Amino acid sequence: MIAHNENARGGACGTGKTCEALLAGLLRCGHCGAKLLAQYPAPRVIRYQCSGYVLNRDHACCIMFGGLRADRLVSEQLVQCLTPFAIEAAI
Repeated sequence: MIAHNENARGGACGTGKTCEALLAGLLRCGHCGAKLLAQYPAPRVIRYQCSGYVLNRDHACCIMFGGLRADRLVSEQLVQCLTPFAIEAAI
């Protein structure tokens, strides 16, 4: 899945860009089921947006939200869950 996300093959990043969004290619819209695209409207800014509107221009975007906080919260939870295993692995 990581290989699929690199260099625009996941539909989120343009050629020559790096995908900085932690959840790029992993999220789906809870309303229509379409993938959420990771967009980079400004330096150090990540936005997740439903891609359903791309397929059906008659409908507005279902959902869009800032990605920095979402990525931070998920990464904090991931570290919290994996820390006991890291200590065990180190021993």
